[in-house]
Amino acid sequence: MRVDPATNRVVATIPDLPYGPTGMALAPGGLWVADSRASVVTRIDPATGRVVATVPVGPTPLPVVYAFGSIWVRNMNEGNGTVSRIDPETNRVLANVDVGPEAGRDGLDSMAVFRGGLWVSGLYLEKIDPARNQVVVKNRHTSNFVTLGAGALWTVDIAYSVSRIANP
Repeated sequence: MRVDPATNRVVATIPDLPYGPTGMALAPGGLWVADSRASVVTRIDPATGRVVATVPVGPTPLPVVYAFGSIWVRNMNEGNGTVSRIDPETNRVLANVDVGPEAGRDGLDSMAVFRGGLWVSGLYLEKIDPARNQVVVKNRHTSNFVTLGAGALWTVDIAYSVSRIANP
């Protein structure tokens, strides 16, 4: 749904999305929606509210982030997963980066941009180098969720405590 922030009213509903919309990220020229049960990411034109592209990715895509000129989506698998990097100009997957197992519940796993990389929560807190499309740091910090704030990474840990990690 599109909500007018001045009136708090729904001004548009976008129908016919693939099954299971979960995560979203706004990027120049598009709103990107992970459709977890269809294993695709949908691009919506924010001006018209129309679906303009559907990109197949790995199983159960959930969190989506716009960073380093690309759309990144974490795909959940039994065991290890992947992060798909999508080119927003061509609507095609540029790379699939292998990452460790997720640690949260649907919708809790996340990604954050920090110190030149994309950090992925899970059984390991992993940093993907966007220049190489590969994991370059694998921290044994288990987390359900990661975000950036006040010059550090913040995580919700598997035991539901919150950690501030200044130098991951």
